[in-house]
Amino acid sequence: MNTQNNNSSVPLAPESPAAWIGWDWADQKHDIFLESAEGRTEKIKLPHQPDRLHAWLKELGQRFEQRQVVLAIEACQSALLPIFLQYSFLELYFINPKSLACFREAVRPSGSKSDELDCKLACQLVKAHRSLLSEFVVEDESTRELSLL
Repeated sequence: MNTQNNNSSVPLAPESPAAWIGWDWADQKHDIFLESAEGRTEKIKLPHQPDRLHAWLKELGQRFEQRQVVLAIEACQSALLPIFLQYSFLELYFINPKSLACFREAVRPSGSKSDELDCKLACQLVKAHRSLLSEFVVEDESTRELSLL
């Protein structure tokens, strides 16, 4: 006998991201690796200029219709956080530099390193292992006050 209720509420799976981004910051430029949900990849270089970063992020939001974009960047590069927080479609993951180095070593035992490789690896790491990583979540004012007590 089938006891399944056709009207039962099944939780909906979370919407898949529209894209994943690995971001590598240097003093003069940013190397970015983007993979869309359709599997298309892009290598992007942006100058280290806030107006150019904002323009690119606005364009990114429009391009993906404000759908979720997962962005991974090394934790030590959190100076970009105020810029990223202005774009609600971004889901942020700060990757421990040691974790990224270990991942790089696993795929490149030779030890070769480059900004282009690091941003691609950050993208692949967050795409494949997002459920194991901690998403950056902005605490509300009440939570910040409680943590100080």
